[in-house]
Amino acid sequence: MNRNATAVILLATIVSLTGCQKGGAPTQPQSSPSPPQVAAPNTSQVPPVTGATTPNARTIVAQVTSAVDALLAQQATSKYPVLPKAVKLQTVTIKNDVATLDFNEKFNALANMGDTTEAEAQKALRTAVGTVKGVTKMNVTVNGKPFNSQMTDWSTPFDVHYQPDDEGDSSSQDSTETGSN
Repeated sequence: MNRNATAVILLATIVSLTGCQKGGAPTQPQSSPSPPQVAAPNTSQVPPVTGATTPNARTIVAQVTSAVDALLAQQATSKYPVLPKAVKLQTVTIKNDVATLDFNEKFNALANMGDTTEAEAQKALRTAVGTVKGVTKMNVTVNGKPFNSQMTDWSTPFDVHYQPDDEGDSSSQDSTETGSN
């Protein structure tokens, strides 16, 4: 084969690989690769959020709700529970890194369970909430009112110390609220 034939074959190969359209401009690819499929988070257990929210704030509320609900489930089957039976988390509100946990009226029985049990209950709640990055303090209310106890001051938000777990984390400065099952 001579040089001209080789050049024509090479040129034809380049044109067929790059494509062309009227006017000599390269053509756009007919289809682009689709982005990888990512499973959406299961939000069926997270009740709707009200108020101004961001995805981060919603995630923090969901994580706090999940951590406290897991503690309540564990307490329900514990031989030596530190939280009263039938306690339910009604809502979680996050504002300025403070988580307010609002429980049903059954939480009031904690005031009559002794100072050691009450201290252990507060420690258990702090530990559960402490698994969520973005929460530095927590507050406890019962049916929207401050929990009243003669043993421990629950009226002022108390520190929780973030202790990362094996799952992801997030943080936010936003305010949001949601209910719990």
